[in-house]
Amino acid sequence: MKYRNIDVVQIVTFLDKISERKLPQKINYAIMRNLDNFQKENQFYEKSLNKIIESYKDFLVKDSDGNFVISKLGIPTVDDSHIKDYNNEISELINLEVDVKIYQVPESIFDYEDANGKYDTLSGSEILKLVKIFGETDEEKKE
Repeated sequence: MKYRNIDVVQIVTFLDKISERKLPQKINYAIMRNLDNFQKENQFYEKSLNKIIESYKDFLVKDSDGNFVISKLGIPTVDDSHIKDYNNEISELINLEVDVKIYQVPESIFDYEDANGKYDTLSGSEILKLVKIFGETDEEKKE
């Protein structure tokens, strides 16, 4: 499936966080398998991002303590004379679409009973995110 780099970063962060939870094996396996696929793309993104930042190293803005000023995107900012070109390159990179192989599982695996309290509970929003990332709907099964 096609994802923008910014979406890949967000998915890696989410899957990495949720992978630490104790979940049924089928869910855990799907998380780990997809996390691995997304991390591979994320590594290419990070290398490209670092290359852009390196090319602007002489124009990075520092605060009064000598630390780099970090933008809301989590990247260093540059001085005003270079910000337009820098932002264009960053924007192009974060919006670049990449193809990520998805290991799909039926949505029904998220409907598990835990009578013994063996597993962590997933919130509704977490389940929806997981289903959106790698849940296979009934229509997709028929194809």
